[in-house]
Amino acid sequence: MNFNSPRLGPFRSFTVWPAISPAGQERRADGGTEFFLSSTLGDGSETGNQAASENRIGVWSLTNTRSLDAATPALSLQNKLIKADSYSLPPKATQKNGDAPLRDCLNDRGDTFGPGLGCWALFFDAPPAQPEVLSDLDSGDTRMQQVVYSGGMLWGALNTAARVGSGKSSQTRAGVLWVGVQPELRHGRLDGKTKRSGYVAVAGNDVTYPAVGVTASGRVVMAATLTGTDHFPSASYTVLNSGTPTVRVVSEGRGPQDGFTGYRAFNDPPRPRWGDYSATAMDGGTLWIASESIEQSCTLAEYIGPPDLSAVGSCGGTRTALANWGTRVSALHL
Repeated sequence: MNFNSPRLGPFRSFTVWPAISPAGQERRADGGTEFFLSSTLGDGSETGNQAASENRIGVWSLTNTRSLDAATPALSLQNKLIKADSYSLPPKATQKNGDAPLRDCLNDRGDTFGPGLGCWALFFDAPPAQPEVLSDLDSGDTRMQQVVYSGGMLWGALNTAARVGSGKSSQTRAGVLWVGVQPELRHGRLDGKTKRSGYVAVAGNDVTYPAVGVTASGRVVMAATLTGTDHFPSASYTVLNSGTPTVRVVSEGRGPQDGFTGYRAFNDPPRPRWGDYSATAMDGGTLWIASESIEQSCTLAEYIGPPDLSAVGSCGGTRTALANWGTRVSALHL
């Protein structure tokens, strides 16, 4: 059974994200119900919405999911536009400077591998035309990220531009809008309302690619990458529904992102992809969180390694020649 390109009011459907639930929290009424959240902005190419900002999201329901076991499922899909706080496309995320051996390899104009053969000769027949510099990181767009249904509430988050600081020191950074939506199905008709929401942003830094989970005690936790003036790309978490949301680093990054997508010699214009691996998983009293981060650091000399090049680019097995990102998985008991 297909629902081909359903619309959400005047918008095309855009990353309609299904909710997961902790054990025992799923909705069994109406023959079994799956809820979803979605945003309405994107960059315009997928939603048809060219606005600079939006304050609406979509709540969706798929009912009679028990019929999926039948030869001819009988499902009903509904959606509704609801109000949310304002959100807009985030800027790229910055990262602190540090040892970046792939960058330094591409910029090497010495005789590392023979007369006139710098480290760049590992990859190219001629040196890159221009010096390479660290690139800002892709902070995604405004599509909804992981959604959780627990205690009758839908929790989700998306990236947005956020104004941080005050006066002349204020900046627009990549931040997060999180929402707590109460969905309702009455007499077979879907309704919903944003009951709780807020922004997560850090002065001088960027918070990207959120993933929301709910602990056994009911705390709503968001995993994300934190990066910027004060942090190499790091794994973090934030408790959203208990006091003032505070970003806490669970694994401090050890260096900048130093992968081939960030350098013009390989990818022009550079676009360091980031964050596709954020997630949470609920397992009884343990909430597992995962965020992309940089878990290693090394110098150009360590990157080149022994003279026989038997381990070139591996930095002692902590990275590959062309990339150094990793995914940090942590267990929280809150």
